[in-house]
Formats: sequence, structure tokens, C-alpha cells
Amino acid sequence: MEVNWDGHCFGCGPLNTDGLRLTFTPGPDGSWAEYVVEDRFQSWSGMAHGGMVALMLDEAVGWAAWHAGHPGVTGRLQVSFRRPLKLGERVRVVGQVERIRRTLVYTNAYVQSLDDGGRIATISRPGIVSIYDVATKRSLASVRLPEQTYLRAFFITSDVVRAYLNVPNGMKIVEIDARSRALRETGFIASSTFVTFFPDASGAHMLVRRHREETLTLSDARTGAAIRTLTAGKPLKTATYLRDGRIAVVDGPDSATVLHILAADGSPQRDTPLGAKGAIRIIGDDGTRVVLNDVDIASGRRVYEAVNIASGVIEHREPIREWVSTGVFDTRPAIEPLREVLYIGDGGHVIAWNVATGGKRAITGG
Repeated sequence: MEVNWDGHCFGCGPLNTDGLRLTFTPGPDGSWAEYVVEDRFQSWSGMAHGGMVALMLDEAVGWAAWHAGHPGVTGRLQVSFRRPLKLGERVRVVGQVERIRRTLVYTNAYVQSLDDGGRIATISRPGIVSIYDVATKRSLASVRLPEQTYLRAFFITSDVVRAYLNVPNGMKIVEIDARSRALRETGFIASSTFVTFFPDASGAHMLVRRHREETLTLSDARTGAAIRTLTAGKPLKTATYLRDGRIAVVDGPDSATVLHILAADGSPQRDTPLGAKGAIRIIGDDGTRVVLNDVDIASGRRVYEAVNIASGVIEHREPIREWVSTGVFDTRPAIEPLREVLYIGDGGHVIAWNVATGGKRAITGG
């Protein structure tokens, strides 16, 4: 049977606004996606409906077969429920191919909670990274990192922590494996200046920019190898990954700033002129809108702006006195949609601004 993916699948379609919008990435342990269980899929109070769990598993085995070069439809799905998923729980769904026999692909899948604190990693001076198993209360690995001037790290799998180390001549990429208790260098980016990077949710790719340079590169997140130059020659303001794997870039002079939306492979999708803007940041997205924080040069006011990704229309704009950071410095894009951003208003009170409706509610001060 021939199958065609058009982006409207209820489980994985980015164009289906009612669906889960799962984004699966191939990896050494299978094809996986991360998801926060939404309230609208409730069964018993506080629990997700079992049918939604089965849907996620069905998506996982389908994408595992797709990534193995054998797209198709599910012939039989047998599900064993070990415990209920909680509403709001952050999970990873993994599908794996067991064997292939003629036109049949035999697969398995599981859902893993990411909120149980099963593994934690700590970094202590002088550059010691340790991985702990919370349930057994024991250390799985502890290694010393090379000397660095700046460090960012995160889990790639439950066993592997990847660290990015700014060193005098560039950026080293290393991985700490809890199974082998070993540290291995997987990549290096040569640079005489500070290297800024923004990895995607899967940890497969990243955006790379050298300090004081206007070039943005799509690179392999494990090796640092450049894949494609995304922008060059224009003043580069900021860039990041969106939740669905696409890329948002803001560049241009202050008098004519432009928001670019790119596909995950770097191909252009939409350009939105923003006008005269300064000190701009990309705060996040809710799947439909990108939220910016910038200074409107004409008025001199700092503002939040919600830009529709598909149409390029600025749907809502909110003048603020001072912005409040809510995860803008996270290493990877958020899994959960950005629903509200905080700011300090002219009266000195903290306000929550709804990015979808433009509505406001007071956090402090009534």
C-alpha cells in the first residue's frame, strides 16, 4: 500500500491544529518524540485517556518503520498499560524496528516519563560532571571535563549527557556515557571568538554563530560539522529553533528588521518585515505564533509581539515597561506551547499576557 504524508495527521501533522503534532527524530535507540500530555485528552480525573496513549505508540511504530525505509500502515497494535499517564506529564515516545520480513515490519514502542527525575546530572568545580540514578541513589558516572570558559550541557538520552565547552580556540563537544563511564570528544568548532549555539529539541542539529560575525550556520550538533549557511552579510539579530523543528531568524538593520521562518533543513518558508526594531529577542512559540520581545524604535517603547507563523501578520502587540525572563535562556526549545509571557507594567505590577488572545491578567497588584 502506498502512503503519502501531507502534514494533516492527527498524531504527527504540524498542519493539524487539533492534533498532537508529535515530531519524531531517528536516533540510535529508535525514533522518538517528546510531548506534554494535554488536559483535553482527559479520561478519569487527572489521567490521560488510554486511547491517546495507544495513538502515541501507533505513531512511534509508524515513524520507526518510516525512518527504516518501510512506510506503511499498522496491521496490529497490542498495548499493555503499566500505569496511567498524568495530565501535564512530560513524556518521550520511542518506536523501534525489531525485524523486517518481506512486506511486514515488526516493531515495538514504549512511553517513558521525563518527569520522574530518574536521572540527573550535576556539574561541580573543577568541571566534574556526575550522572546519578535517583531510584537506586547511586552514581553511574563521574568524569572531569576539559578546561573551558563557558559550559552548557543536557541529556541526549537517559544514559548520555552532551556538553558544549567554549575554549580559547573554539568550542569542544563532548559526551559522557553512563554505561561506559567514559568521556569522549565528538566534535570541535574552530573559532578565535566566542561560539553561540542553539540546538534543536532532538539534539541532532544546531544553529551556530561566532561572536561579532553575521553568519548563521546549520550544523551537526554532535560533531559541529557545518551543513548549510543560513544567513550571511546582513546584521544578525537572533535565531532559535521553534517547537516543531523549524527555525526562526531575525536579521537586517534596525531600520528594516525581518523575521525569517525556515524549514528544519534551512530552506526558506516565509519572510515577515517587522519595521524599525532594536534589542530583539525570540521568546518562544505556541505552534501558531512566534513571540518577540523588542524595542519599537518609533515610540521608544519595549513591546511584546505575537507574529502568526503562517500568515506573517502581527496579531497582537503589548507595550511593556520591563520584560520578565521565563525560560528564554533554556538550551533547547520548550516542549510545551508558550501560552503566556510575563512583564512589568507601568504601575510596577507583574502582568501575564496571553499570546493567543492578547488578553492580560494581573499576577501582582490586583
